[in-house]
Amino acid sequence: MRSYRECSIGNRYILVLDHRTLEVFDRQSEGSSPQRWHVSHVGVEAQPEAQGLLVRIGLRTEDGKISGQGSYAEIHVTAGEKASVHHFFDAVRAARDISAD
Repeated sequence: MRSYRECSIGNRYILVLDHRTLEVFDRQSEGSSPQRWHVSHVGVEAQPEAQGLLVRIGLRTEDGKISGQGSYAEIHVTAGEKASVHHFFDAVRAARDISAD
């Protein structure tokens, strides 16, 4: 069964997990396509900030970091949004685990 999940962050971002593809839609990216990664290739880093988290999404390197090449997204997540963002990325990790089988 194909999984589908969305997570809105503020009124700027919508994160979409469509089966094994992660897409980031940014309301402020004028006319550009959403950023897309297969769950097997995506890396996510989160750093605490005074008001919540700074989440960086991009191409994952062999050592688990975000690659300096290619596109990436940096998203400020408020304290009130943290739980839903964590649940969303739990689903991304689960989709990655399925891909590894």
